[in-house]
Amino acid sequence: MGSRTAVAGPDTLSVSWTRTGRLLAAASEDGFVRVWDGDRGAVKASLLHEVGKRGPRGTWGVRAAIAPDGKTVASANLSRPDVILWDVASGKKIATLSTPAGNVRDLRFLTDEWLLEFRGERLLARRLAGDRSRVFDLGKLLPSTHALFAITLSGDGSVLALFDGKKATTHRVLIHPDGLALSLVATIGAELSLPTMALSHDGRLLAVYDAGKRPYRELTIYDAATGVQKYWLLWRKSSGLPNVDSMCFLPDGKTLAVGGTDVVRLYDLGSRAERAWISTPWVRGLAISGDGKSLAAGFRHQASLRIWDVAGLQQPNGN
Repeated sequence: MGSRTAVAGPDTLSVSWTRTGRLLAAASEDGFVRVWDGDRGAVKASLLHEVGKRGPRGTWGVRAAIAPDGKTVASANLSRPDVILWDVASGKKIATLSTPAGNVRDLRFLTDEWLLEFRGERLLARRLAGDRSRVFDLGKLLPSTHALFAITLSGDGSVLALFDGKKATTHRVLIHPDGLALSLVATIGAELSLPTMALSHDGRLLAVYDAGKRPYRELTIYDAATGVQKYWLLWRKSSGLPNVDSMCFLPDGKTLAVGGTDVVRLYDLGSRAERAWISTPWVRGLAISGDGKSLAAGFRHQASLRIWDVAGLQQPNGN
């Protein structure tokens, strides 16, 4: 299968594609957010977000998200309350958003105008057009600093899955002239402790791997509209560490890509079987491009990104 490798930062902390076009934003431990041209493997913009204070495990580094149209990047440091908005074309700061109080643990673009912020213990929505100081409180999430997968968004931006420390829920995103709200769709019946989650592009399926449960062997697929388990997949760990740090559905809705400590595994949901695997460094993040053509992976302790052509991944027995 075709793949490309690009040099990123020393430890890639987040990977985010545009929904249109071919731009990829990767945030790294060195404090930079690099916006890549996914076709040429070249850096389009290099944005330096100030690296925050050091915690017990060193510099936390930054997370970043790129707007669906690729014109704006939002970045945040785990140890600080600032969200910085960047203009990708010029590489210049648009604004710094420091209120309300609370360090920003993660962020996502819902649309070009709406940004989600996991700030302190709250999930907030902020409209970037107009009064940026106004936010909409969408609820409480797991307060742990390490809970970086408490939010997952469907590829079309219409469905959101959340973990509040006790349960996972799915929600329809409702944007109206006066603001934004979430409408509860379903509650996942299983008790979870530290899940990694992924929604399919259309928001119909929710994949969950719970690192807090033993044995670490199950990947469970739920119907996102009902919360009912559809089936489970066997996670075949290949090293002493069982971690799954990222998952995403391929555009066909029938294939789940799962990143582990030294591998990306591809599961066929029709047969419930592992279809292929790719040997890699420790996968920190997986992301599918908006046009569905490319799968990107960022790695722990590796100054690189890897991008695969989805057409090759969907070939039988490809690895």
